[in-house]
Amino acid sequence: MDLSAVDDAVHEATLVAQVIHSIASGDSRYAVLVPANVAVTVNDNDPVSAPTTLPVNYGGPWSPLPSGFLAQNLGTPYTGSLGGDSGTGSAKFDATGSRLTIGFNTPPAMLTYQLKGNPASGTATSGTFRVEQSTDGVNFTVVRAVSNKSNTDQSFSDPLPLTARYVSFVLVEKISGNVQLDKIGISSAPAFQAWLAGFGLSGLDADPGTDFDFDGAVNLVEYGLGGSPVKADAASRQPVATRVGSKFRLTAIVRVNDPALSATAQTTVNPGNANSWISSGVVRLTGVDQSGVAAGFERTIFEVDASIHASRFLRLVFTLN
Repeated sequence: MDLSAVDDAVHEATLVAQVIHSIASGDSRYAVLVPANVAVTVNDNDPVSAPTTLPVNYGGPWSPLPSGFLAQNLGTPYTGSLGGDSGTGSAKFDATGSRLTIGFNTPPAMLTYQLKGNPASGTATSGTFRVEQSTDGVNFTVVRAVSNKSNTDQSFSDPLPLTARYVSFVLVEKISGNVQLDKIGISSAPAFQAWLAGFGLSGLDADPGTDFDFDGAVNLVEYGLGGSPVKADAASRQPVATRVGSKFRLTAIVRVNDPALSATAQTTVNPGNANSWISSGVVRLTGVDQSGVAAGFERTIFEVDASIHASRFLRLVFTLN
């Protein structure tokens, strides 16, 4: 007996298994024999498509496909486009198992696309089209299922988990007609969310105001100062307060490579009054020495006149726009 793996066009993970034999015989001396199991390793001969970079905004051409896109059993692309897309044509799913998979290398946010049914008769295709996502390209979960797609050009939008690294469009069951796909968009997760995902944080643990590692700095402050949200950071990452003559200064190395993040300072003479903190009078100094500062960060000094009051307080404030 010959045993072989199915040779398809989809890259799959390496499979390690055992072939188990058994003996059935009327000869009692032969029937009691136990043949050894045979260990087998199946290595896929299909190439893994190199992941594309987010964001994705693609509307064709659909043959050949760009890096990160892998097609299985798609039909000849349509020449017409959907959703006002300026790309060339649109993808055609016209057989059970027709699939288009997109791999990417950073946390996503939202998936958008256009679908249209092209029925053999009537006003809708007959069958089920599915959108799926995966973290490893092997095990997929359903994002959306569309049954009996109408012959209208329709926009769809689905949020993706931060852990997703693959999106797949598949005609799960074709009864009649086919499905047309176009104008695919995959947006990038905001830098702060992607940073949290890199530490494995999600849900309430990924809230900007959560202090997951209980080191006194919430997630957003950890992000702004380049710390770790999952372990206590070295004291060297903390802002430093100094007095220079009549001026009170706060020096910190803050993140500047995320346009959505801003760092400001506020001052008060009464820290016990939450409403007394103001930014008026605080100056952000320019021309500060940046020696030894990592790329994407900047040594920043905030200064306030402390000559009027016996005590003066400064605090660093991070906000996300």
